[in-house]
Amino acid sequence: MEDNKTKIAKTIKQGTINFNDPIDIIIPYHNEIGCLSKCVESIIKFCKNIEYNIFLINDGSESESVKFFFKPYEKFIKIIDHSVQKGFGASVNTGLKTSLANKKVILHSDCIVNNMGWLGNLYKSFNGFKKQNVGIVCSKTNNSGTKILELSDVDSKADIILQKSYIPFYCAMFDVSLIRQCGFLKEYPYFGYEDEEFCFRIKKFNFKIGVSGESYILHQGSKTITSFLAKNPKLNNVIGKNKDLCKKDIIALM
Repeated sequence: MEDNKTKIAKTIKQGTINFNDPIDIIIPYHNEIGCLSKCVESIIKFCKNIEYNIFLINDGSESESVKFFFKPYEKFIKIIDHSVQKGFGASVNTGLKTSLANKKVILHSDCIVNNMGWLGNLYKSFNGFKKQNVGIVCSKTNNSGTKILELSDVDSKADIILQKSYIPFYCAMFDVSLIRQCGFLKEYPYFGYEDEEFCFRIKKFNFKIGVSGESYILHQGSKTITSFLAKNPKLNNVIGKNKDLCKKDIIALM
């Protein structure tokens, strides 16, 4: 009798995958509608034969043009509005509380899919890691903020488990059971360090962190943050403050 991993492997052909387990892709955004549009268009273009829904969490953006732009795709694209900016962690949590699929992907709005295998291979890696108690898996990228995840630094297509590092949530897959056991993301002001605290927290629950060797996504990196700080220079210290909040929360977990 075939095990689940064998069945999944058999369905993956040339970067596409067919399965009955849908995936909810959660994309928080604040302004930067051009980046968001490119991100969503690339998902639609390259994610074939995969059942997915996209949850766009509008975190207090100034423009509502997204609703009109994505209206033709309203069957699988849901837009949820925050009337005021609550921050990245709060936006992700809104998506998690709204979406229904067991498998979730957190995706930055400045990511671009450029290959057919991105989501299918991420799913394959996630399921392959199950026996090793890996709770969250990310794609490799050109711009991660941590060298271990960059394509140039990981030449092998083998999946790897990170021993000491954390994964930035530019593209991360996990199961809803992880949230049930470990809780939602911290809701720090605006953005920054939610991912680091969450990764540390799940390790306290004996979960590991993985990187898919064959899933790759382009990441422009910090587009929203750069634009936001340019318009709000008085908030340039927000990242430092969030770093302090993260340290405090991590110490409390020790």
